Amino acid sequence: MATWKRACPAVVLRMRDLSALRASYDSRASVAVRFSEWLADQIHEVIASNNLSLAVPIDTRVKTWQSFYEKIERKNIEISDAAQLGDLVGVRIILLFKRDLEQVIKLLSTILTIRSSEDAQERLGVEMFGYQSVHLQAEMRESWGQVPTLKAFVGLQAEIQIRTAAQHIWAAASHKLQYKMESSVPKQVLRSINRVAALLETVDSEFERALLDRESYVENASHSLRAGNDELVNEPLNVDIFKKILDQELPPANRTDNESYDEALEQVREIGIQTPRELAEFIRNNIEQ
Repeated sequence: MATWKRACPAVVLRMRDLSALRASYDSRASVAVRFSEWLADQIHEVIASNNLSLAVPIDTRVKTWQSFYEKIERKNIEISDAAQLGDLVGVRIILLFKRDLEQVIKLLSTILTIRSSEDAQERLGVEMFGYQSVHLQAEMRESWGQVPTLKAFVGLQAEIQIRTAAQHIWAAASHKLQYKMESSVPKQVLRSINRVAALLETVDSEFERALLDRESYVENASHSLRAGNDELVNEPLNVDIFKKILDQELPPANRTDNESYDEALEQVREIGIQTPRELAEFIRNNIEQ
């Protein structure tokens, strides 16, 4: 009984602190939801305006009270305001191509204040599987806090995860299987799991190779088109040459950022245009008329 009496004030204090933290969470939660939506809109705009490719729409979440409480208990985090938890708000950006990761990080630093950046791959031990993604700790720029509609977001932070579609497949699968450490995987399954991880890394590498090959082809084709190379201008149209000719022959005002060149190529083929030379002549003749 004496022990309980000595511990009782600490227990009561703990309950009071928890009650105050719950009140703080409740007051922040709805604002955090609006903050996450605002973040998603800003990030989507900067990605789209720079012609980068999302694999899936940007995903956001705000920690539930249960998840919030479990984290501070598990990690023994001492905070007095729910906004002090760095990942109260979470944003996930899943890109098609690995090469875009670095550019997205640079772009985000122009619209947000980045408090910290971590590449999860760098902290993986030799026995840990590739839960690969870049984690940014970010908040709204201080100057934006002067805007009345954004003032409530001051002090809120978000954890922004950036990864490729292949990395996301691995992260989702390894989470479901609960295979974080190699030592936790049954030996009978280990070979298959390692093969899957290697294949997904290969997907990113081969996409990069394909993009480089495409860029090289388009650059060489551009020189050949300008030089009137007979072999190129009379070969069957493909979507890359089709796009290049339209970009060269049509005024910028006639183009948008989301042109469906593949569909347009099929349409011109249906009217009998099969080669770059025929396409260029068709455009010039119709513009002159």
